[in-house]
Amino acid sequence: MLLHSLLFFSGFAFGSVIFGDPSNVISPLLHATDNTIVPDYTVPFINVQLSAIPAIYTFSDTSND
Repeated sequence: MLLHSLLFFSGFAFGSVIFGDPSNVISPLLHATDNTIVPDYTVPFINVQLSAIPAIYTFSDTSND
C-alpha cells in the first residue's frame, strides 16, 4: 500500500519552471538602439517629499513627546 501511494504521488512531485528570456522576444535591432542610450547621472537626487501623501488621517503635531 505504501509503495502504491509513493508511486501515485511521485507524479505530483516533479515539475518544471520555465523562465522567459527577453532576448527571445525583442529583436536584435531594438537591443542595439537600447544600448545607444547614454545615461545621465547628473540629475539631482530629490531627498524630500514635495507634496503630502493623500491619507485618511492627518497629523499636525510634529513633536516627539
